[in-house]
Amino acid sequence: MRKKLMIAIMAVLILVFGFSAYNVGKILWDNYQVKKTYESLQTQYVTILPTQAPTKGEDPSAPVTPEVQPPKMAVDFEALRQVNKEVVGWLYCEDTYIHYPVVQGRDNVKYVRTGFNGSWLISGTLFVDFRNGKLGQDKNYIIYGHNMKTDRMFGSLLKYKEQDYYEKHKTLLYLTPEGDYLLEAVAGRIVDEEEILYTPNPNPVAYEAFLESMLRNSTFDSGISITEEDKFIVLSTCSQEKVTTRYVLICKYTKIEN
Repeated sequence: MRKKLMIAIMAVLILVFGFSAYNVGKILWDNYQVKKTYESLQTQYVTILPTQAPTKGEDPSAPVTPEVQPPKMAVDFEALRQVNKEVVGWLYCEDTYIHYPVVQGRDNVKYVRTGFNGSWLISGTLFVDFRNGKLGQDKNYIIYGHNMKTDRMFGSLLKYKEQDYYEKHKTLLYLTPEGDYLLEAVAGRIVDEEEILYTPNPNPVAYEAFLESMLRNSTFDSGISITEEDKFIVLSTCSQEKVTTRYVLICKYTKIEN
């Protein structure tokens, strides 16, 4: 009896070990596929030059550029459309994993687990809310991405919970076929998935009150003021507090004149 019990225990342990090894292997494989997929797109379709720190000219009285200039990038959208005709932009944040194409489907479900090339991918693809028009047409232009434990996709957005991280990543770039835009991070906060900022064109009075609250309770202090005329790009990812909570980064944007 004792021998049979030991055999049964060993069998269970082997099954548990095998199942655990399978899961670990699948996670590693899925993460490798994400890395491979997007690094390939970055290499094939994007040309990027690093930022240059501001320097003082020969004339001591000449003004010094106050901020580091955004990196210069070129995205071959024509070639990207041959892979996926629903591509609408490319989002980039220097010194982070955020360096991805952005798509827009007919709903907010398709790209949750669909890669840029149409194949199943654990990370999905960054996508714009299907209710949005082109950038500039709505008050809120909403981009969704997964909170990956590897920090890929929008996993690094939660680092904006720390002031020090914000200080090093104040700006992002959003490139589109129509033009390039500099994004300034204004505020970040944990919100519910039904919050008013998930409406492309919310009630102005209610939204003004929400933005005031957003600035007061932001996880970092940007010192940036906003006006009624401002429009925003909202970056949204799952938070870890509840199933229905999200971490959002609200960004003002301005077109970069080349």
